[in-house]
Amino acid sequence: MNKKNLLAVVAGFATSFILGWLVYDVILKNFYQANSMAGLNKPEDQVIMWAIVMGALTGVLLMNYVLGLAGADTFMKGATTGLIVSVLMAASYDFYFYAATNMISKSEVICVDVLSSGVQGAIIGGVIGMVRGMAGKPAAAAA
Repeated sequence: MNKKNLLAVVAGFATSFILGWLVYDVILKNFYQANSMAGLNKPEDQVIMWAIVMGALTGVLLMNYVLGLAGADTFMKGATTGLIVSVLMAASYDFYFYAATNMISKSEVICVDVLSSGVQGAIIGGVIGMVRGMAGKPAAAAA
């Protein structure tokens, strides 16, 4: 992994981790608790933090890979690609869970989850794209 990718992954991971906490543990916590299968979430003292870290890291590695293939080297290119990828991934999983499990029992959850995933993906993708662009440019020579 070169320096550009490493910096992009570190920045994307920090962004993903903070956004995940903010969105799922602060902003939408009550919504998901009220609209998801009873007992779905573990009590806070049983949450496996290393697995949350690995989930965020693998998602950011995938996003960085896709943004690299897309040539996204600005915030807007990264945000646009991140939005599209995140919306499609969330919709894919959410529709499956709604159709075949008891995990999601209301279609409103799909809408909220796809929207929140899209916003998070756009921000994470934007940060990764911006860092990829900055890390890929040589430093300006002093005049």
